[in-house]
Amino acid sequence: PANGFAFYKMEVGRAGPPARANLATEMADAIEVNTGPMWLRISKKEVAIPGELFIDRNGDGRFDDSERLILPSQPGDCWWQGEKEQYTLQFSGEAVDGQAPGVRIERNGPESAVVRILGWHVAKDGRRPAFSEVRIEVSRGKAWLNLWHRVTFAGNPWRDRIKSYGLTLRFKPGLYE
Repeated sequence: PANGFAFYKMEVGRAGPPARANLATEMADAIEVNTGPMWLRISKKEVAIPGELFIDRNGDGRFDDSERLILPSQPGDCWWQGEKEQYTLQFSGEAVDGQAPGVRIERNGPESAVVRILGWHVAKDGRRPAFSEVRIEVSRGKAWLNLWHRVTFAGNPWRDRIKSYGLTLRFKPGLYE
């Protein structure tokens, strides 16, 4: 208060709420993320963006095949189209800014998590004209995600041209028919 005093009294009381578990779990071959109403599995061995995705439609806290929304990605689902050929995203090649290609948990906490996917777009002859960085961000209690996809051109500007690039999402057949 203005020109006044405030007195506070502190008492020992009950402990706060129990700590919540982090949303993302690193496994040997994948990273699994559980927000409550959504479960996501991102492979560390194959490029899978965003990976297998399930929505808990009946609210029972379990995820079965009837609640699958997105199927695992296939090779070539993250692509960069040049003038004459298509380049597929792969976890091979040198590191960029000290980060080797692959899948890793970038941020993990009880309220939100970010999974980062890095890789090179590789041609059949081994050329790598572009580098992709994908971030998938999720929040506790939410059945949606944010996905950012950035492509950095690293090719020869006189030889390598981009016509298009993108991601293919494989929704479960019959879901929207």
